[in-house]
Amino acid sequence: MLATTGDLRLRWLIMISYAQALTAINSLASIDATEQVPLSACLGRVLAQDLFARIPSPAFTNSAMDGYAFRYEDLKSGALKIGATLVAGVHNSNAAESVPAKGTCVRIMTGAALPAWADTVVPRESTKLTDAQDQLLIMSSPSKGDNIRHLGEDLQEGSKLLAVGTYLDAERIMVAAAFGHDALTVYVQPEVVVCTTGDELIEPGQNLPFGGVYNSNKYFLHAAVQQLGLSSQFSHLVDDIDKAATSLKGLIKPGKPQFLITTGAVSAGDLDYIPELAKRLDFKTIFHKVSIRPGKPVFLAVRDQTIWLGLPGNPLATCTGWYYFARPILTAVARLPQPRHHWLTLANDVAKPEALRCFFRGTINGDQISVHSKQGSGHYHASLTNNAYVELPEGRSLITAKTRVEAITA
Repeated sequence: MLATTGDLRLRWLIMISYAQALTAINSLASIDATEQVPLSACLGRVLAQDLFARIPSPAFTNSAMDGYAFRYEDLKSGALKIGATLVAGVHNSNAAESVPAKGTCVRIMTGAALPAWADTVVPRESTKLTDAQDQLLIMSSPSKGDNIRHLGEDLQEGSKLLAVGTYLDAERIMVAAAFGHDALTVYVQPEVVVCTTGDELIEPGQNLPFGGVYNSNKYFLHAAVQQLGLSSQFSHLVDDIDKAATSLKGLIKPGKPQFLITTGAVSAGDLDYIPELAKRLDFKTIFHKVSIRPGKPVFLAVRDQTIWLGLPGNPLATCTGWYYFARPILTAVARLPQPRHHWLTLANDVAKPEALRCFFRGTINGDQISVHSKQGSGHYHASLTNNAYVELPEGRSLITAKTRVEAITA
């Protein structure tokens, strides 16, 4: 797609479209290595083997209600004599297996095994006890078979529960546990390494000297990575290419899947050393500079199993870089799901550079999205209220209200 050697100044003049960048990202090799992890550690992982039911669901015929179980034909007898009580998890062999006399019922709790001789359950609120408290009057008109969960009616033993590639959220983990699985085979995840750059960055909580900037990128990426359940480590690279090279050599682990994200030092300034540093460390440049705003100088390179995404240092360029570059990379490489996509109606006119695809902050309200007026890479005002990012195509300098646009939410 792009030359990977040669004069960096010449390469800087070459700019690709966002569509071309996505094509390059989608061509990255996915991680095929797998591992087995305990169910308690499966949140956010991706299933690497089809998962099958070890038992039927339900595993036995049981009551769907707190109430009374009886033979439907015994309703002709009038009041039913009350026998034993059956509760979930406790098997009363006499009540469950012995066939009682005609006109007898048993108390039964939700989830308790249904006696083989019973064929109907009536909920407690539809009944009344006689004055002697030993006979049951049914105040409703039940149908035969009411309120019973039958063996295997939901899923049979051996049924496929989850397919390869399923993203394991809380509900999918619940399903695995319900069918007796205590560990799952999942794809190995890349370790995420985040490095901010710039001697001007100061940790929040410290006094801010003149010319200093609080390191907000670190905390945005920490939260974003954590939200996906990925393991990560964080470091800071000083404005010295030799020292930065030494630091990165200690962080990159040959033979292990890694996703390196750097922020800053990726544009065309005197201290923007990331492209040269990648070259020095034997990374192959995939692209550098995409026709987008914010984040035009975005950089992608690979070496062995390490993927390096260089994002501009401005906070909003880092945010959009995460959603529109890092997340697609994690989808291609680690099979993680993309953010949620929505097609919405633009609520206001939006001016933009004609030649660039823009990723602007906006607020969804029903089926509309309003785009904030302040979209500068260093402006935080829109982040106070935005709940989405909207994608505005190149080729137009004005996107008018009522235009259908695509937006994403985390």
